[in-house]
Parts: sequence; structure tokens; C-alpha cells
Amino acid sequence: MSEKKVPYETIEKALQQDDSAIVEILLHYRGFMQKLAGQEIVKENGQRCRSFDEEMLLRLEVKADDQYFKVQISAGGRKRLA
Repeated sequence: MSEKKVPYETIEKALQQDDSAIVEILLHYRGFMQKLAGQEIVKENGQRCRSFDEEMLLRLEVKADDQYFKVQISAGGRKRLA
């Protein structure tokens, strides 16, 4: 995940279901999601390597997409939708 924040305008566009804005947000968090989907494998010779489960990464992206649209920005701030 980069140190930069997602611009407010991008968030607004994503809430309006703008595909490019949604992709931009998912790309912003992709490194973090790869880390969550990662696993350390220890080979027979004791060598350790890190990889990530592509299926888990896809699940995280879908979950993030679903959760993102449960938040609506209102005049009084953010509120969660049911």
C-alpha cells in the first residue's frame, strides 16, 4: 500500500460506480492485499520463500469491492448502509 492517500474525488467517483475509479482504489491497496494473501513456504532444504495465493487475492479484491459500496458519504460524514 502506498503512502499516498486515495484522492477524495476518486472515492466520490467510485461511489458513483465509475469503473476506472474502482480499479484505481483496488490498485492502491493491491500490495496490502498481496501481503494478506501471502504465505511463507519452507522447502525441504530449509530455504524459505514467500508467495501469495492468487485465489485468495481475488477473494480479497472482491470482498473489498463489496465492502466499499456499503459506505455512503453523506453531508454529515460517512455512514454504513445495511
